[in-house]
Amino acid sequence: MFSVKDADEVKNLLQENFSGYDMGHEKVALKDSLSRITAKDIIVSEDIPGFNRSTVDGFAVHAKDTFGASEALPAILRLLPEIKIGAEVKSNLSYGHAAYVPTGGSCRKTLTLWL
Repeated sequence: MFSVKDADEVKNLLQENFSGYDMGHEKVALKDSLSRITAKDIIVSEDIPGFNRSTVDGFAVHAKDTFGASEALPAILRLLPEIKIGAEVKSNLSYGHAAYVPTGGSCRKTLTLWL
């Protein structure tokens, strides 16, 4: 039988059992950093690009429009023009509509990406 632990329990177990190991670190030139892991998180002060973008091709839809849809009973949506790569979308997607979003295309937080 499996035993499930929450994230905090796992973090504590790792800390208790592995905190004595010196992982070591060194500074290397960026050109020599391929296949290496950073010693600490890198946090930037601003998002680039300055808008949400899709990391995969798909369709922007309202999830509500697709509930209950299946191969046998598809959701019928009106297809809008493609969302261009790098262009920020200023308007909201209306219910009953879908828009193709290529990788890199803008995708507002209020939309669901459906592949």
